[in-house]
Amino acid sequence: MPAHDITSLTFFQNLMAHLRLLFERYLWRVATMLGVFIFFILATRFLVVDVGQVDGQSMEPTFIDNQLFVVNRLGYLYRRPARHDIVQVVVPGSDKVMLKRVVGLPGETIIIKRGKVFVQAPDMGQERQIIEPYLPTVVYTKIVNQAGPRKFRLFPGQYFVLGDNREHSTDSRDFGPVSREYIVGQAMWWRQGS
Repeated sequence: MPAHDITSLTFFQNLMAHLRLLFERYLWRVATMLGVFIFFILATRFLVVDVGQVDGQSMEPTFIDNQLFVVNRLGYLYRRPARHDIVQVVVPGSDKVMLKRVVGLPGETIIIKRGKVFVQAPDMGQERQIIEPYLPTVVYTKIVNQAGPRKFRLFPGQYFVLGDNREHSTDSRDFGPVSREYIVGQAMWWRQGS
């Protein structure tokens, strides 16, 4: 065998051994970085934000059926849900998740009468109508088989939630006030679904 063939073979073997060593060394680093990346993606997905899709017409015209939205799961760790926030809630007694608007806050009494929503808080004295600028002017809020005003007393940690499309919404009028632990988070972004 000529000398240059042996030299070529040794060079090729050395090159392959070198490449194998580099590959093994960097493969570990790439696998570790990929694992950390996947961990952060999953942690973000399950602990920080959630993506949902509207199912039904209960939040029209604000959200329409099949519209996508993102829920901020951490926002309410530092503050309480506020009136008019749009929240994702788990319906008490089921595993169904819905988007609703916060209308009543802990300690208040919500009164539904004459097709309107009123609030009375302990420090307020007299009840006042809740101004809902996000609703069309012709929206009539009622309760099926309602005769006269209906009052809902909210205890500490309870919220009264309603759909924007009052005629076609299952909400606190049906299942009662929602405890804070049933509020998943605040809907913070949305886009039109396909």
